[in-house]
Amino acid sequence: MRRQFAVNLLASTLLLCPLFTAGSQSPSSGLEHVVESNLEREFAAAMSRVAALRETDQSMAITVTELFKDISDRHPLVDFRNFLVSRYQFQRVWTVAGNSEYTNIEGPALTRFDSRFPSNNMVRISFRYDSEWENILTFYGSLFGGEYP
Repeated sequence: MRRQFAVNLLASTLLLCPLFTAGSQSPSSGLEHVVESNLEREFAAAMSRVAALRETDQSMAITVTELFKDISDRHPLVDFRNFLVSRYQFQRVWTVAGNSEYTNIEGPALTRFDSRFPSNNMVRISFRYDSEWENILTFYGSLFGGEYP
């Protein structure tokens, strides 16, 4: 009797496992979509802040990391990096400062965010890694272009 009960319990459990697995995948993918949608909105807002800064500051190079602070406060840097990698091409480099990875957003990709960006501008988002390329230590945002003084 106990053996039959154990067999029935095992069979029922095996039948229900796919249902629990299938059900748990939907919310997860829905959550990822929400996070990506939030990042997209927050990134567009940050780029608009960079464009507003460009209107008043025509320097050749400006550090704009602080204008992305909302993103870095709300999201892990790896999520921010993965969001950008899904949209832009990244380059990996080793410098005396360590391992870095960056993307340049320029031309039509930049002016799609905000028409206030002049055509000769470029926004660079860089991530600095540990020596094994496993952990992102920090990120930087820079705006290049502008007018010569």
